[in-house]
Amino acid sequence: MDGELDIDAADQPPSVRVRLDARDLDYRLLQQLSRNSDLIEGRIELYVELSGAGATVRRLLGNADGRVTVIGGPGRISGRRLELWAADLIPTMLSPRWQRQNVTEMNCFVAHIGLKQGLATVEDLILDTQRITVAGGGMLNLETEAIDLLLAPRPKRPSFVSLANPVRIQGTLATPDVSVARLPSRRRLMRTGLLAGLINPAFLLVAFSDTGTGVANPCAAAIERAYETAEVDPR
Repeated sequence: MDGELDIDAADQPPSVRVRLDARDLDYRLLQQLSRNSDLIEGRIELYVELSGAGATVRRLLGNADGRVTVIGGPGRISGRRLELWAADLIPTMLSPRWQRQNVTEMNCFVAHIGLKQGLATVEDLILDTQRITVAGGGMLNLETEAIDLLLAPRPKRPSFVSLANPVRIQGTLATPDVSVARLPSRRRLMRTGLLAGLINPAFLLVAFSDTGTGVANPCAAAIERAYETAEVDPR
């Protein structure tokens, strides 16, 4: 881990600038904040650069500018419901391997969050497993904790019996409301984007096709893009 913290207490309210670069960080250290340290196992890289002003953390985040980039490598997610979301439902449930294991093997998790005056825009979010790819994006108001997030799953193979419905999460972090959403047509996605810019349309078009992603492991491309966005040398 490497970082910097600058605080100018002469300003009213105090101004703060934070930079943090962390590699090989255990997911469970982050999950302890939510009192659930067993949901995901694995290692991540975390790159944070924030600046703002405020006498409290909430006030600081409410007007913060900067970025947060998360790059997670292979890991394991507790339970198997995620892969049923967009996988071939019957073959998956009948698979001997699926029946034996109570975990989902994750190839990667990548997300970039840009912040402007306390408004966090989630960009290029991707979670990839052996059977499905989930892409998404949205917005989070760090002052009010209002959230508007869309997650769209796609199987890696054409699926005839699946539960592959996108979901939209709205409300607040404390009381989120989850509802089924509908993706626009491919033509409209190319022309106008998705949900007024909540998700980068070019990213979705690369990640998904109409029936299956056709990509065994999109992680390399997603991770390379994340490094470029965060202006980090992967070494």
